[in-house]
Formats: sequence, C-alpha cells, structure tokens
Amino acid sequence: MLRRMPIAVQVIVLVGMAILLITGAMAAIAIAGPPPRDPLHRIAHMVDAFTGRGPEAPRGRIEKVATLSKEIGDLKENPVVAAQLASRLGAAPETVRAFTEFPIVPRRGEIFGDFLIAVESGDGTWRILRGGDENLWRWQVITLGMVALVALAALLLAWLAARRIVRPIEELGRAAAESRVGAPWGFAAPDGPPEVAAAADALRELYQRNRDHAEARMAMLAAITHDIGTPLARIAFRMERLPEAVQEAAMRDIVTIRSLLADSRTLAVGASGERKLLDLTELCASIVVREAETGRPVEFQANGTFLLIGNALALERMVQNLLDNALRYGGNARLDVAGDNDEVRLEITDDGPGFPDMPFEQYLKPFARGEQSRNARTGGSGLGLAIVAQAVEQHGGTIELANRAEGGALVRVSFPLADGTRKKSV
Repeated sequence: MLRRMPIAVQVIVLVGMAILLITGAMAAIAIAGPPPRDPLHRIAHMVDAFTGRGPEAPRGRIEKVATLSKEIGDLKENPVVAAQLASRLGAAPETVRAFTEFPIVPRRGEIFGDFLIAVESGDGTWRILRGGDENLWRWQVITLGMVALVALAALLLAWLAARRIVRPIEELGRAAAESRVGAPWGFAAPDGPPEVAAAADALRELYQRNRDHAEARMAMLAAITHDIGTPLARIAFRMERLPEAVQEAAMRDIVTIRSLLADSRTLAVGASGERKLLDLTELCASIVVREAETGRPVEFQANGTFLLIGNALALERMVQNLLDNALRYGGNARLDVAGDNDEVRLEITDDGPGFPDMPFEQYLKPFARGEQSRNARTGGSGLGLAIVAQAVEQHGGTIELANRAEGGALVRVSFPLADGTRKKSV
C-alpha cells in the first residue's frame, strides 16, 4: 500500500516516523528521570575505613600504592578535607592528602563526587581510599545506548523506505538500458509510486514514437532502393550498344550502385526475420567452407559449440561482411570462435594496414570510410561495418575495433549465450 503512494507522501511518512521515534526516545529518557545526583560521602565513614572500626566509604576500598601521581588523574587537591581527616585520624597533617572532583569546602562533614584519600603508611607507601558514584556513569551509558538504538532504527527505516522508492526507478532505468533497436518495449509499469509509473508510460510512448519514425524512414529507404533497381536494369540493357571499353566502365559503376543499394536495403530492413536457437560455430564454419569454394581461403578455429538465440540471416551477413573487409583490405582473414559459459566471442583478424587514423567508433556509422586503402575505389560502400554494428546491437552483443601490434586489423564481437546453454567441447 505504502509503495504505491506518491514519493512526496512516502517521504513525509518517513520523516514523521523518524520524529515519532526521536520524540519517544526523549520521552523515555525524561520519564526515567533526570541524571542522578552524586551521593554525599561522610568524612566519618572515611575515617572508619582507615581505622577499621566501621564500614568503608560507599563503593570504596583501601589500596596500597608507592606513588600518588598516577592515581590522582583529574582530581584536585583539597587541603580542607585533608586537614579534617588528619584531625580525626590523629595523624600529622603532612601524612594525609585529599583529592576531590570539586574544590569545595565540605559542610556537615560531607563531600560528593569522586575523591581519593591518601594516608602515608610510614614505609614510603600510601594507603588510598577511592570513592565516587557509578549511577551517573550508568545513566549516561543507558542514555547514549538509547540514542544509538533510535538512530539505528531511523537509519534502517530510511534505508528500507529509500529502497522501496528507488527500486522501481532502477528497474525502469535497467529496462531502458537493455532495450534494443527494433525490439518491442517489454517493460510494464512497476508496482511503485505513481510518478515512476507515469515516467514508465511516457518512456514507452517515446520509445514507440521513435520506433515508428525509424521504421517509416527505413521503409522509405527500402522502397527507394527497390525502385531504383528497375531503371538500373534498363540502363544496363541499353549499355550493350555502347563501345566495349565504355560499356565495361559503365558496368563497373552499375555494379557499385547495386552493391550500395543492396547494403542500404539490408541496413534498412535489419534483422526482421525469425529468431531461433542456432549454433554460431556451425554458422561460421559453413561461411568459411563457402569462401574456400570461391577461392578465398579463410583460417578458421573454434574451441567449442556455442548456442544463442538469433536471426541466422543477419548473423551470417555480419560474419560475411567482416570476412569481406579482411580479405579486401588485408589480403587474408582469420576467424576465431571462442568463449565460456556466459558469452561467445568472434575475432576476425588480417595482416593488412589496419584501420586508418580515425576514431574506431566512426567506422560503425553508415557511409563511414577511412582515408587510406578503405575507400570506394577498392569496393567499399561504407555500410559494411554499420550493418555489422546493427546486427550486433539487435542481438545484445558488443563490438570492438582495434589495430594489432604486429600489424593488421582486429574486430572482436561478443554475444551472450542462450539461457540454459553451456559451452560444449569439440
């Protein structure tokens, strides 16, 4: 019930409960009474304690020490008390010393507070009597303990309330961070404050509007790339009447345009097909075999079988694009598949010049190319890595680009394995 209240109401309730706790603690301390007063200690009882003719002073006992300097502490010497004790003990004044907590003159033969009485024994040592009151100390301990318990209870209450308020917000933030391009918004309004539910609804509507807008743009791009194909086919047919040298140059341009259109369509459509459980090692192996059949050998190594949920066509296109880049710009390609019980990693390397001096994240954007060997003249459309990045994001993976220290480019792609699957040794 409380967790569904507005955040402001929950905070007010929390503050009110803290005030009640503090007020209750103050009332308990007040009811228990004011701090106890130190009891009065009679000088006559101190005399009895030293002579052994009567009860000792309250909570006091006779000790024997060699020096007084370590025993005095913060007490102050009181010559008036010392003189009264010496007179009653029948001892020389210089053999009796008195130290009290308060430097006051005793009335009616009584003092209060902590004290220390010392009587010289005649052999160079001192017989001392300590006294004081433990009630005040006990009251202080009880009071401090009660204050600490109230503070601990208030902190615990505040922590529990904060967790109740923050948990729905954390769930909303986690859902937003885990959302994928093209995937439906699968986060329902949390069981929490109405402000969080309103924010979740607004975020879902914003996500849906952005998704609809992106789908409309992609649909328009897909339609354009499809419609341009027909005029290109007519142009290619009419070019047969041109001289052979001109015809070959024109056909190369048409092939380039068709490749660009095909990549644009792939980027527009994305991974819109069915997703199912598939073996990524087997998928990579089939691509390597196909490359070898076309005269483009690829070194391949895998240390296990890795299963994930994905779109086979999109993942195949991703691996193919990475191998095409390595073969085109590096002259060779190596594909390694490895992983553990949580994720699978694909590493594609080559021995080429590597990535030119440009931030690696720029290569993952559409139509981005390097300024050296990776340009349009070598066949690159600038969409290959953008298609790869799109497939990786739609499958909940990560991608890293790097230049190897020994030369060449490195692309590392990681995907989470399907739930309930584990690496199987080959």
